[in-house]
Amino acid sequence: MKKKIVFAGGGTGGHLYPVISIARELVKNNLNIGTEFYFALPNKKNFNVIREEGFIPKKIISGKLRRYFSFKNLISPFQILIGAIQAFIFISKVKPNLVFLKGGYGALPVGAIALIKRIPIVLHESDVSPGLITKIFSRWAKLTLISFKETTDYLSLSSARLSGNPTRDFKCNEGDKIKAKQKLKIDSNKKAIFILGGSQGSDEINELIFNLISVLAVKFSLIHVIGKKNFPEFKKKIQEKYNNHIQENNSKISFQNYKAYPFMEENDLKTAYCASDIIISRAGASVIFEIAQVGKPSVLIPLIGSASDHQRKNAYAYMKTGSCLVVEKPNLKKNIFLKDINDLLNNEKKLALMAEFAQKFAKPNAAKDIANLILGVMNNS
Repeated sequence: MKKKIVFAGGGTGGHLYPVISIARELVKNNLNIGTEFYFALPNKKNFNVIREEGFIPKKIISGKLRRYFSFKNLISPFQILIGAIQAFIFISKVKPNLVFLKGGYGALPVGAIALIKRIPIVLHESDVSPGLITKIFSRWAKLTLISFKETTDYLSLSSARLSGNPTRDFKCNEGDKIKAKQKLKIDSNKKAIFILGGSQGSDEINELIFNLISVLAVKFSLIHVIGKKNFPEFKKKIQEKYNNHIQENNSKISFQNYKAYPFMEENDLKTAYCASDIIISRAGASVIFEIAQVGKPSVLIPLIGSASDHQRKNAYAYMKTGSCLVVEKPNLKKNIFLKDINDLLNNEKKLALMAEFAQKFAKPNAAKDIANLILGVMNNS
């Protein structure tokens, strides 16, 4: 009989790409014979990506459970109710053998109906501080998987298992670095800084780098992912400041030792990771585990005000391993940050140690391990 798995989570890349990596492992190991993958999301933003991976996407709306005052809280209960009705119809039709919850408010309706229908649930928490969905469903899930060992400080759950956060395969050999730099058309003799603002971009990081381009690009090569939403405005600012020195189009800005992109597809992202000597990034769990997988030193700038302050907690948990530096917003001054970057890139011993600690922290087999655990739950249910 055909097996069916429903994945559910929020609509951002932090929820989407870990699930894709798990599904790929199921496919790679011929473990998905006769299996259908469904992905329930609260919006259609990533439906094309989901279809390309062989998922069947389904929009199931959900209200966000905000723990602060907002007028949007008035409509959230109605959205959750509508989502529950949609989830009930969807789950009744699909009749999945297992529901995998990746967290985020989008997982609430599907998780609730899975409980009512007694469908086995496997739950994965990406962040150090578990979100509300994890807290709600962990007591009933067949298996609760966590990315950071520090999460056990927040969950009174003896059955939680440390799996790491599953990532797509970005591994590359040190010998491929020069080829990667050549592919990106950056100077092979300069150290490369890769700047990431997360799947949605970061105004704060973009502004910081914008003010430092003319200084950093003298000594280093810069690879900068702006974010699709921020790219047009950022491109305009670059044009105004550097006018006669810029080559640009809708997909890239290029001048001196600076390359900027609105977004990077997976293969280009792998190339940029490989080419980099250091990575500057937000502190979402997915990007932390990607950085660890490629074994690169990093500087993390956590988003202040993220739900449960999860980025800050992620950043400091990772910093405890010796793999990164953390710079918080109050210390994000141009001259101080520039000194930190210069000091780090001129300290070969420290860079090597940070890279070594990053590789030790990495969980390169997380997706494969989770895929096997999913099968184990399905076979025993």
